[in-house]
Amino acid sequence: MGKGEGERILNFWDYIFVAGVLAIRDGYRDMEKQAARQAHHQAQFYQKCKEEISDAFSDLHDTIVDVSRRANPNYFPPDILDGSVMLPVYAFMKVLKAQGGSPSIEQSTMIDLFFKNMSVGFSKHEFLASLHNNNNARQKMKALLGISESFVGTFWIAFFKAMYVTKSDEATLSKVMDHFSAIVMRFSVLGNLREQSVVSICEKFATSIQKQIVVCRGLPESTIDLIGEAHYFEHMKRMADIAFSLHASASEPDDPEIETWFPMYLTNLLYELLDRSSLNPGEKARVLDRSMKLCSVQLKIGDLQFSGYDVYDQMKNNGLIYPVVSVATNAMFTMILTFVHKTKRYGDSSKFISESVGFLAGLEKEFAAEFPFCGFSRIALEYIIEEMNKIEFNV
Repeated sequence: MGKGEGERILNFWDYIFVAGVLAIRDGYRDMEKQAARQAHHQAQFYQKCKEEISDAFSDLHDTIVDVSRRANPNYFPPDILDGSVMLPVYAFMKVLKAQGGSPSIEQSTMIDLFFKNMSVGFSKHEFLASLHNNNNARQKMKALLGISESFVGTFWIAFFKAMYVTKSDEATLSKVMDHFSAIVMRFSVLGNLREQSVVSICEKFATSIQKQIVVCRGLPESTIDLIGEAHYFEHMKRMADIAFSLHASASEPDDPEIETWFPMYLTNLLYELLDRSSLNPGEKARVLDRSMKLCSVQLKIGDLQFSGYDVYDQMKNNGLIYPVVSVATNAMFTMILTFVHKTKRYGDSSKFISESVGFLAGLEKEFAAEFPFCGFSRIALEYIIEEMNKIEFNV
């Protein structure tokens, strides 16, 4: 980092601390005055605060997702998606811990509203319990969103990397901190937290971001994976874990066997990725065979086992395996959706799609490097979307 850039960043943080503290102090005092003036209209005032919290959450979520989308429109890291939804809960937690751990009636109403409309991986009751003990909800929040001068959660690592890749300027950070501070300030007004404590929460938040983004800026660009934190092998493993777990929890004797359909699903993904490229037929068959071996995909129908060369030939010539492999993606999505509704594990549908895109896009990234100018760019995403649209897949 050159001297000029260092001075510019320093000036930015000086501005953030001064302007931020003044804005929070003045805003909080203004809201307290409004509350005093509107004592006879208190219900309307509190309702306005809740609406402004919802607006700040929406703006915060949009700012984060926009950075991730610009980093790679084909893939949203799960940590960024989960963190962008959970951040208001993290803000609520900071306020409630500072005021002693017990929410006011109005704060409880806001918490109820949030948990009725959003899913963060734990319940409202688990969240409230986390204010007093180190339960699973607190551990999840810390691992994902925790940030201090000595610790950084996985959401922030992924988000700072996305900012680095997109060359996002300080305005993006300023928006994140402004929206987070707005949630903290308004949620505090719904309770009994004093002004200085509100300023302290937001000040520590800004200081921690300043410290941790500098650490992430030290990462060389080559270490940042635009497809996601995981290699495509890991995405394939996660896909299998979700599919087999759902099948074990929801399948009935007459349901299709996941052990039969999952290899056909992987085969279909690999075939479509290669067939939609501009490689010549011989190369497509060769790379399909190699990819099936690398991914340990063993396609067996009855007593017959098929290599990648066999698959390519049969798919192009409507052979024995064509009727089942050609519909394997559609069949797998239908099975996942059926199992999700049976188990009420609704989040697993989006996770399965995300891992499928991560797997196929990871392979496409490698193919693009090995075979430039052969059409490997957005095949993975477009194919998955095309198949989802056939059955109106609900993620």
